[in-house]
Amino acid sequence: MKVSEIRTKVYVVECKTRFDLCSTFMRMQEFYESPFKEIRGQYFSHEECIDHYAKHNPTKKNSGKFTYFDDWSGFNIPGDVFVEWWCVFKDRWNKEERVGRLIEEMNGDFGINTRFYVIGVFEKDKHKNGTIKHELAHAYWYIYPEYQNAMKKFMRKLDPKLKKLIKTGLKAMGYNRSVHADEMHAYLVTSPKSYMKKWFKVDNDFELPKEMVSYFKEFDKEQKER
Repeated sequence: MKVSEIRTKVYVVECKTRFDLCSTFMRMQEFYESPFKEIRGQYFSHEECIDHYAKHNPTKKNSGKFTYFDDWSGFNIPGDVFVEWWCVFKDRWNKEERVGRLIEEMNGDFGINTRFYVIGVFEKDKHKNGTIKHELAHAYWYIYPEYQNAMKKFMRKLDPKLKKLIKTGLKAMGYNRSVHADEMHAYLVTSPKSYMKKWFKVDNDFELPKEMVSYFKEFDKEQKER
């Protein structure tokens, strides 16, 4: 496991395998945005999370099976959520503990400095660069109010039918509705058209929103050059 600061206050945690990644981030991510009210924002053990996910599999296609490590390959945790999780979950696995200590070393006392973002990927993911790009969109949405406000303004102009398709797709993928706006923006500014067709059933004549894509690219370029 290694951590690097790829943008100011944006930390990428890279695990060796997908198993290491998912087992490290599962409780953090589900604490943040689980579709299950019994899990989201609550304390829960690893066993409780595994059992609940298997019993109520959000993809609906694998009910009764624990498919978490196959369903997810990238993670994103806002700083304030990370800090709250750290304070609530005292029975941390070694790998969970290590992430916290590594972030603390880089960010300083994260009990005070919460305006940071944590991204999780694994080493041999062939889509790793695309995953990081997607998670960077989430980081900017959280860290920079001007970025989030601009994206929300662009999204108000989107076709209502398109927004409904994306929200339906996000729900089917297991995303809690509280993060739908953030996820919608991230998919629209970082995904190829082929991905949008596959997962969100958009029409063949669908075009990515140019204003949003351009704004993300320029914003990211500025952050990279800082």
